Amino acid sequence: MNKQVIKSAADQDLLILATEYGVGHSIDEAEGAGGKVDYYAPSADIERVKREKLCNGFRIWIDPDERKLSRASKGGYGMMIDFWTTEGRMGLFAKKKGLEIKAYIDQTTDLMLKYMRRYGRKVWWNVWPEIDNPLNPYNWFFWPEKFSGREEFYRFFKEHFTTDKYCRNRDERVTTQYDPYVGFKKPAFQYLKERGIDPRQVNLAALTCRVSTCHHYFDWGFSLVQQETNVGYANNQVAIAFLRGAAKQYQGYWGLDPAPWKAPTPFPAIYDAAGNRLGGVSESLLQRELLVYFLSGANYITEQLSDSTYWITDKKTKTKRLSPMGRMAQDVADFALRRHRDRGQTHVPVALLLEKYHGWDCPTGSFGEIKQACMGEFPYEAKDAMIEAFFAYAFPGYQEYNRYRGNWSAQVVRFSKNEKAFLEGGCSADTATPQPVAPVLVHPNFASQKPAPPGKRSQENLDWVAAIRDAVRAGMDTRPYEQGELVPSPKGDSFDVFLADAPLEVLRKYPAMILLGGIRIDQSLEKKLAKYVRLGGKLVVNTAQVGKENEDFLGVKFTGRKSKAQRTQCLLCSGKHDEGRSPFEYDIIKPISAEVLAIADHPHRKHPLATRRRMGKGEIILTAPCFGIKADQKPHAHFLGIVQDILDHLIQPLMLVEIHGRPIEFLVNITPRGKIIMLINNEPAPWEGVVSIKDFKNGDSLRELWSGKSLFGYRTKKGAADLKLALPPFAFTIIGAGQY
Repeated sequence: MNKQVIKSAADQDLLILATEYGVGHSIDEAEGAGGKVDYYAPSADIERVKREKLCNGFRIWIDPDERKLSRASKGGYGMMIDFWTTEGRMGLFAKKKGLEIKAYIDQTTDLMLKYMRRYGRKVWWNVWPEIDNPLNPYNWFFWPEKFSGREEFYRFFKEHFTTDKYCRNRDERVTTQYDPYVGFKKPAFQYLKERGIDPRQVNLAALTCRVSTCHHYFDWGFSLVQQETNVGYANNQVAIAFLRGAAKQYQGYWGLDPAPWKAPTPFPAIYDAAGNRLGGVSESLLQRELLVYFLSGANYITEQLSDSTYWITDKKTKTKRLSPMGRMAQDVADFALRRHRDRGQTHVPVALLLEKYHGWDCPTGSFGEIKQACMGEFPYEAKDAMIEAFFAYAFPGYQEYNRYRGNWSAQVVRFSKNEKAFLEGGCSADTATPQPVAPVLVHPNFASQKPAPPGKRSQENLDWVAAIRDAVRAGMDTRPYEQGELVPSPKGDSFDVFLADAPLEVLRKYPAMILLGGIRIDQSLEKKLAKYVRLGGKLVVNTAQVGKENEDFLGVKFTGRKSKAQRTQCLLCSGKHDEGRSPFEYDIIKPISAEVLAIADHPHRKHPLATRRRMGKGEIILTAPCFGIKADQKPHAHFLGIVQDILDHLIQPLMLVEIHGRPIEFLVNITPRGKIIMLINNEPAPWEGVVSIKDFKNGDSLRELWSGKSLFGYRTKKGAADLKLALPPFAFTIIGAGQY
C-alpha cells in the first residue's frame, strides 16, 4: 500500500467548486437547543445541486460511507471528505454500524483510499480543520501557556497532528463532539504510518485559519492546504498570496473556504421562508470572492454551509428552491465551470521571501478590536511591522477586515422567552418569531463589550444581535460593513509568498523578489540569490536583513553608524517625501560598486537611502531605513514614502495593465486567447477611470466576459488599448482582451 501514489491525469489547473453535502447549519446547531439530528437521513439536496449545475464537487463531512460517496461522485463530481475532524461523533457512527471504533476507522479509510485510487486528485481527505485556531477549545486546551519562541510553536503544531504526544492521556471531560482525540486518541498521520501508508502519497488536505502555517502544512506532508476566510483571520488577497506561493514552493494544491458569517449575529447567510436573509455575508461579497478565487488559480473552493445558504424551504410543502445566494452561486459556476473554464495563469511577477519560522499573521479583529500578534502568541516586532507595512502598500485597507464591525446601527427589539432561548442555543431560520416593541435607534460601542462565555450571552448582547438580525431580514445593506475582505490593489493582486528555503527553479520564474521581515542572508541564501540575480532577477533587500559578510554581494560598505531623517528624495524621479513628524532611523552605508537611487534630504549631508548594484542580467536594490518603516507605527505599520517610491519603480514596469483613477482591485490572467482582466470596486462609492491594456495587437478586441457583450469606444495607441470604465459601488467587470 505504501507504494501507491494517489495521482491523476488532471493538471495543476484542476478546480473543484464544492457545495456541502452534510447536515446543514440550521439543523446541526439546533442540536444544542435539544433538537434531534439524524446523521443518517438521506438527503435530496445532492440531486438538486446537480440538477441546478451549482458545482463540480461536494464536501462530505458527516460519516462518509459507500452510499454517500457513490451518490456524490456519480457524474464525474469531485469530493472533499472530512474525516477525523469530528471523532467525537465517530462513536455514534461506529455504534450505528455495529463496529468498534478502530474497525470503523479502518473501514472508512479503506473506502476513501478506494475512491482516491479510482478518481485521483478529484478526491481529497481533510484530516483536521483549524488546528491553528486558538478559539477552538479542543485545540488550545493542550497548548503550552507560553512558547519559548516561534520555532517551538511550529514544532508543537507538527507534533500535535503527527504524533499522539498530546492526546494519549486526553480527558474526555474537556472535549466536545468535534474533538479529534475522543475515543481513538490517535491522529490520522500516525494511524496511516502504522498501517504502512505514507501520508504524502495520499490526497491529504488541511484547513488553516492563519497565513503563518500555510507553507508548513505542505512541509509536514499535506498535498492541499485551504484557508477559511470571512471570519477575521486574514484578508483574502493576503491569504491567496501565502497559499498560492506555498503551493508553488511545495508543488501542491491550494484552496479557500469562505465562511458565510459576517454580521454580529448567530446567523450565517441563511434565509427565512419568505426569502429574507437573516445575517452573514452579502451575496455581493461572496460573489466577488468566488470569482477572485477562481481567477487567482485556486484548485479547490468550498462553498461553506451551502447546503443551507443556497436554499429556501417552504414551510408547508417542505420543498426547496434556490435562495438569492444559490442563484448567485449558479451564475459563478456557469462562468467558471462552463463558459470560461480556461482561466489561464494569473500574472504574478513579484515573489516575497520570508524566513522559515516567520510566524507572521494578519492583524486579527473581533468586536472592533485589532490584535497584532504572530500566531496569536507573539506581539509584533519591527520585522513583523515590515511585513504588515508591505501588505498595506500592496493592499491598502487590508487591516480593516474584521468578523464583527463596531459601526453597525439597528433597531433594538424585545423578544419572548422562546426567542431568547433560540438565540442562545440554535440557529434555525424558521422557528423563532420576534416580538417587536417601540424601536430605539442605537449606536453601541461593540469594541467595549467582552465576548460572553460559550453558550451564554448577556441580555444586552442578545437584544443587539437580534436587532441586527431583524435589520438584515428587513433588507439592510450590509455591504458597507464588509470592509477589508477585498480591498484595492494599486499594483494588482500580483504577489506570491515563499520561505527562505524555496528552490531557485521556483523563484527564478518571478522577475522581481522582495525580502520581508526577519530573514537573514547567510552564505547559502546569498549563493542562491546571486544566481537568481545573474539570471535576470531584480532583488530588493534591507540593511536589517544583511551584514558585513554581504558587502561584496551588495556593492556597499557598512560603516556601523546610524542616523535619522525626516525628508527623503528619489533620484530616479526627483520625488521628494516628508516622512512624518517623527524622524526615522537608517544605516549609513558607503557605495562601492553600487549606484545611489535615493538620499536622505539633509541640508548638509546626503546619505544614501537606496542603492542598486547590477549583477549579470539582474540587479540588487538595497534600502537603508530600518525595515523600511515609518517611526510612528500606531495603529498600523506603513512604509516610508521613499521605500514606496523605490518599489513603484521596480513593480510598475512589470504590470500588464495600468489603472488611471482611484485605486481599485485588479488581477490579470494570461490565456492562449489573450488576457483576462478583472476589476473589482470594493468601495461604497462609484469608480471611474481608464484601464490601459499593454501589448494590444492588431486584430485584438475587447469583450466583457461576464455579460458576454463586446466593448467599443476604446482607443489604441502604441500597442496599448485605453478603455474608459465606470463601476457602481461593489461592482466588478471581467474583460477579455485579445481573441475573445
